[in-house]
Amino acid sequence: MDKQFRRVLFNHYWWFLPLTAIIAAYLIYHYAIPGRRFEYYCAALAAIAGVFYFVQKQKLDEFKLFSDLFKEFNKRYTDLSIELSRIVKVARESDAVAEEDKVLLCKYYDLCAEEYLFWMEDRIHKDVWKAWRDGIARYLAVGAIKRYFKSEIKDGSYYGLTLTALRLIDE
Repeated sequence: MDKQFRRVLFNHYWWFLPLTAIIAAYLIYHYAIPGRRFEYYCAALAAIAGVFYFVQKQKLDEFKLFSDLFKEFNKRYTDLSIELSRIVKVARESDAVAEEDKVLLCKYYDLCAEEYLFWMEDRIHKDVWKAWRDGIARYLAVGAIKRYFKSEIKDGSYYGLTLTALRLIDE
């Protein structure tokens, strides 16, 4: 389903469905064969109830997906965070990223790219993405880590995640 259409439908179905029911009732009353109006009313009501159920189910499924992604991404970040803090400290002192730390930074960049990908697909809430993006920015504020990230994204890795996509600088 198109992201824009889905967003409009999910945010406005609560008034769109009753309005559709009123319009359908008006059209049935004025244009349907008098002896078959009840059948048409029932069919219209069933269709509207079906759409309502679909939207509710879809919203619930998408919230579950978001919840699962949120938990997984936060767990993966927690697993990396102690080592990332150490890397930041070393990178600030030496203005370089140690070779043995590059693997862990790549895991972190992979995590960031997956978060970005799901945000681009409208599966991550904008406020959550903003918080994650701000966290990414704190790591990339360290010169050596930023330089290593720039060297990593040259080949187009990381699902389009760039400094520009993060709105940190113009590349």
